[in-house]
Amino acid sequence: MGLRTSVALRVRRGVRLSHAVAAGATIGYACGLVSGVFYGLWNVIAKYSVSGFGIPPFVFATLAFAFGTVMFLPLVGRTLPKTVMTARRSATYFLLSGVASGSAIILMAFALERGDVVIISPTVSISPLITLVIAWVFLRQIERITLPLVIGALLVVGGVVLVALGDTLK
Repeated sequence: MGLRTSVALRVRRGVRLSHAVAAGATIGYACGLVSGVFYGLWNVIAKYSVSGFGIPPFVFATLAFAFGTVMFLPLVGRTLPKTVMTARRSATYFLLSGVASGSAIILMAFALERGDVVIISPTVSISPLITLVIAWVFLRQIERITLPLVIGALLVVGGVVLVALGDTLK
């Protein structure tokens, strides 16, 4: 988002978003929804692989990352060297992001090996609450944390608790 769009968004906050910004947000929400579908699919495939075929979680996660990298490399191949060279200051963030996402996927594979996918997957859904807290700490100048966001995140966590308790109360 450019400076002009950012300023326009701040000026119009509470009034109405510009058409371009609203369209961009709609595309962002749609991509988030589709991402949720793919993560749900990934959970079931991972569970089937580590439990049904006995593939070790580390091996599954490593191969999943490798195939993902090979799949997307043609899409970023030409811009990757330029991006890496111009974004040297961001190297720490690339590294931290890789460590966080890699750890999450490996731990998810271990969890799915030992637990039910219908319990593990919703439990991971506490991530919006974690994201909300981290965004509040680090992204105050970029993102606005509102009461409806906090309530929504708490509802998600409440849903996770109900799913986890519902399974134990049979």
